[in-house]
Amino acid sequence: MINLKNLLLLPALWYGEMSMAQNPTTSLLWKVEGNGLPAPSYIYGTIHMIDVAHFQVRPEVDSVFNLTEQVAFEIKMDDPAMMTTIQSWMPMPQGKSLSDYCTAEEYQQLAQWATGKLGMDIAMFAGMKPFALYQTLIMSYIQGEMASYEGYFMSRSMTSGKMMFGLETIEDQLKIFDSIPYEEQMDWMIEGIDTTAGYGQMWEKMITTYTSGDIEAMYTLTLQESPEIEHYEDLFLTARNQKWIAGIRQYAAEKPTFVAVGAAHLGGPNGVIKLLKDAGYTVTPL
Repeated sequence: MINLKNLLLLPALWYGEMSMAQNPTTSLLWKVEGNGLPAPSYIYGTIHMIDVAHFQVRPEVDSVFNLTEQVAFEIKMDDPAMMTTIQSWMPMPQGKSLSDYCTAEEYQQLAQWATGKLGMDIAMFAGMKPFALYQTLIMSYIQGEMASYEGYFMSRSMTSGKMMFGLETIEDQLKIFDSIPYEEQMDWMIEGIDTTAGYGQMWEKMITTYTSGDIEAMYTLTLQESPEIEHYEDLFLTARNQKWIAGIRQYAAEKPTFVAVGAAHLGGPNGVIKLLKDAGYTVTPL
């Protein structure tokens, strides 16, 4: 999603000839076949924001990408209206401010953080929904230049002329945040500021887990490190995974498709991999 605590990478697979991973959950690249598909499609788990130092796309992933004819992301990445939609959604309801959804002490804490960490006045965010400020907090955790797997695959899609699709719309994602009380979102923000000092250790743990390719460990870690996601797991993960399956089935039935979604969505009892298997597909790690 346009996300909260963003996650997740991959294993070694083939070069010329594919091989199964020893651990059946240790891969972020999965082959989907059978159940009437004319040719295999592939699922790849991404991490939405990462520093350049940890960004890596192995040759095997590029090789599989070249075998497909179209690409599906969580949202349609080349949608020209996406930024306009986000910008029109960001403002608070008329007459409301961030300060209406937290205590005076908490607002002062936010103001001090914005000045010290961002060099910006909190007034710049006062009329925006909490998500705008929360995203800025998450991005501030990334040290150095940022990279994006979605951006990488979008660029490759444009270069190769592959059509791009979305498994949901940007409006679908934004509605999630409108369904959660602003007071609670402001609590996430305050908690995020309070725990910033320990973020380095958490980040290293997340990157290590992601690069191990263990999707079950990644799913578990996401819930452990993101109480907001755990509390609203159905909104952020389960319901979206279930909705995406219909889109994945449709696109894979049409043409070989490369699907790139956040790696936290792959594992778990209601993860994309489990749901595809339940739907009758043969899904194997590469």
